[in-house]
Amino acid sequence: MRKLLISSAVAATVLATAGMAKVATDGTGQFLLAPGFFAQDGFETKLKLVNTDLTHSVLYRAAIREFEASQEIDFIITLSPGDVWEGRIYKGVDGVYVESKDSSTYRNSLVTPAKISDIYAAAQATPRSFEKGYVEFYPIASYDEGSTNKVDKSVLYDRFDALANGTLTNALPVGNDQVAGYATVTSTQLNAVMTIPMMAFEDVALDNVATPAAAGEDTVPSTYVKEDVIFGDLSRNTVTVPFEGGGVNDGIYLAFWNDHYSESTAGCKQSRSFKMISRDMDEGRGTPTVNNISPAPENAPNSVRCEFGTVQVKGILAKAGTPGFTSGMVQLTNIITTAGEQKSDNDKANAIAAVNNNKAAFAATNMSARPVNGTYSFSWVYAPVK
Repeated sequence: MRKLLISSAVAATVLATAGMAKVATDGTGQFLLAPGFFAQDGFETKLKLVNTDLTHSVLYRAAIREFEASQEIDFIITLSPGDVWEGRIYKGVDGVYVESKDSSTYRNSLVTPAKISDIYAAAQATPRSFEKGYVEFYPIASYDEGSTNKVDKSVLYDRFDALANGTLTNALPVGNDQVAGYATVTSTQLNAVMTIPMMAFEDVALDNVATPAAAGEDTVPSTYVKEDVIFGDLSRNTVTVPFEGGGVNDGIYLAFWNDHYSESTAGCKQSRSFKMISRDMDEGRGTPTVNNISPAPENAPNSVRCEFGTVQVKGILAKAGTPGFTSGMVQLTNIITTAGEQKSDNDKANAIAAVNNNKAAFAATNMSARPVNGTYSFSWVYAPVK
């Protein structure tokens, strides 16, 4: 399987390519990706998908992927012109649930909260934890309504059924700048809220509408997007992160995404490595070192286990032999897959990187010690890469 290393700054330069594919700078596009979700230790994640087009309705497929092997559960979203879908992923007393009171969910299938492990177990034998991971939104089709009027949901449901049965009448490819998305992570324990726009990709949808898989079936990315363009033209493998205060408050989230490891394989079999480089404001330099990034024990403070995890900048500085650096930048470069199925054509380990600059929130989402009182605000932005 192949995966992709892509990231973006909040105000990133457009990544133009020979295929014209790019990461959008305004947050609107065709294919969207939420780089992480949390449903553990008092955290929950709310997701919003917005149809920014006022005359076209759209059909989308959402894939919630877990952290260990990118295995997924799927559902369909139907949006009228200018419509908004909202759902959430949270942990209940007996497992992780997905819920949406929004009628934009196909056939209102998530009005009653659905236990993710039950949905997954119905199709796959190997149990998976969905307490954290990432979410993809794939374009299925668009319809010109000729007005800004609301479209009855039953009409949109029936359109998806017709597509799944091979009837593509009047279906158009989803255009650029047609949807946007947002992920909001909240913590009742930390009294904290964090919102990030989803990463949006332009010029990656197929030129013609294809017959989608039925609702609930696994997502096959090549049915909806140009995998060769994404994997080839938009590949990057150097993450650069500035830091202050010795990197104590700075953490990097890494999600290795798109396609998945063999479902029948229990546990994490991928292995990746990267070279760490550190610099301070006085032009001090650390010694570049090569380190394994995964697999590693989940409770290790500076590791990525399987498909999603965290690395603390303070730990990078220590491993680079520069624990005294207080202000500067670190780079993770030459990130490659050294073992496992998930290799791109050039062995680059394919990931999205994001940065959190609050120690308390980072510690919580890293599943390590954290305070139980107080109010925190924290941000989460895409790390620039090249």
